[in-house]
Order: sequence, then C-alpha cells, then structure tokens
Amino acid sequence: MEIAPDHVRLATWNCFGAPQSLEDFLSGRPFWPERLEDPAVLATLSGYDIVCIQENLVDRVRTSLEVLRAAGGFSELWFDPMGPCGESKTFVGGGLAILSRFPMTSRFVKLPRGEGPDGYARKGFALAEVRLPSGRELYLANTHLQADDERVSLDACRRARWSQLEALRDGLSSMLREGAPLVLCGDLNVPHGSDEYERLARLFGQELVDVVGREGFHTYDIARNDIAAKFHEGGPEKALIDYVWTSRGRVEAKEVSMILEEPIAELGGCPPSYAGRAFPSDHYGIGAVIAIE
Repeated sequence: MEIAPDHVRLATWNCFGAPQSLEDFLSGRPFWPERLEDPAVLATLSGYDIVCIQENLVDRVRTSLEVLRAAGGFSELWFDPMGPCGESKTFVGGGLAILSRFPMTSRFVKLPRGEGPDGYARKGFALAEVRLPSGRELYLANTHLQADDERVSLDACRRARWSQLEALRDGLSSMLREGAPLVLCGDLNVPHGSDEYERLARLFGQELVDVVGREGFHTYDIARNDIAAKFHEGGPEKALIDYVWTSRGRVEAKEVSMILEEPIAELGGCPPSYAGRAFPSDHYGIGAVIAIE
C-alpha cells in the first residue's frame, strides 16, 4: 500500500546571537537578549515542526532556546558544542541548533575555517536524521557560512565561502548521489541573483531545488530592519541570503513565507547605546511546508 507523503512545517532563522563586546562575550550575552523570548517570536517559531537556528553562539541564546523548546512543546533540542576549542583555535562553536517534534539524531560536521572575525567560530553544518511519523527518514543540513566583512577583502570572504560550499557538497555527497530526501537550509551568505549564486546553483542545482529564491524575498534589508542597519559590516544592504533547498523529486515545498519580519511593539531591556526599533533579529526567517515522498 502506498504511504501518503509526510507534511512537515520547517523554519530557518539566523537569530543574531553574537555578543557585541568582550564584556558580553564573557558574560554569555547577545545583543538585546529579551527579543529572543518575546511572546510573538516564541509563538511564531512554535508553529513549526522543525526549527533550524543559526548564531546560537553564547549561553544566553541557548537559554532562550530552552524556553522556546518548552513553549513550543518540542521533544528535541540539539546544538553543536559551544565554547573554545584548542585544536581548531576557535573561541565559539558553529552556532547551530535544531528543535524538532520528531525523533532525530544529529552531529556537527566541520567546514574550512572562516576569514576575519568568522575565523573565531567553528564553521560547519549540522546533519540530522529525522524520523517522521510515517517511518520515513528526512536528512536535514543546517549551516551558516562565511559572511562578507568590511575588515576582510571581498575576495578572501568569497574564497572562504566557496571552500565551505565545496566541503558542504562533499559532506552531503552520499545523500545527493542516492537521491535521499534532503533539506539544506540556513544562512549561506550568498546573495540571490549574484554571480556567486550562479556558482552555488551549478554546484547543487542538479539534485536540489532552491524553493526560496523564486519567491522574491529579501531576508536582510537595512532599510527596513533597524538592527541590520545598526550592525551592518559589509556585504549587500538588501539581499536574500537565507535559504531552503530541497531534494528534486523527493521533497516538495507546498508553502514558503518570510517570518519574524515585523518590529516588536514593546520590549524591555533596550541597550542604552541603541536608539532603533526592536526586531527579532537582523535577519528575517523563512518558513516552509514541505511534503516528503
């Protein structure tokens, strides 16, 4: 008997969990942490079955993820090892986390080192095997690649990002070759429509479909988002850089939307050095409903 497709609600979001000073780093505090536990943020993310997070870089972000886990009734919360690593000479982990309503096993796979400040974090991707209600397995890769940074040459940033993309492709090669149901999501820092995006599409486009790019979204926009404007440090001022890519013929996107794009009306704890509006993050998130065959 044919088994009906599994329908899964999936979200990906760069939560802007980076500390903004040495004092914040030592105390494990990101910029304006209260925004991560705003009721509207918790309610939005609780509407999904799987949530992929980027920039879970310090303890206070992890605490907020535990709050989200309880509020949303997620049975699973995984994050890559945090803190310094002598072997890789990094100060923080990859900042990746996954919440899921379904059983999963996850692991962190290292990617080539970043340039500039990105070199202080362990670049990599989270690879999860998710057991769906039908018994099917969904493979999920969540990543955050090298960002453009005004303190580093654009060529250096692009070279680092490309080496990470090639290593990511190698890390997913067996799943791509076998045609397994796979979702690749996260902050790729590759602007949609650029020549760099065309290289990305050639690298993955035979096996995976970009289900976000066709929607005309911009997940980073300093004209609309005050936090993005305040902390913009290089790269495009308005772009789609956060993605969901799905296996051709195995995973189909039924709905795709931007999430967490509105300012927060009332929020305590505003840092004294900040005069802008509160937003959930400097990035907007992506939500999708996918069907897995």
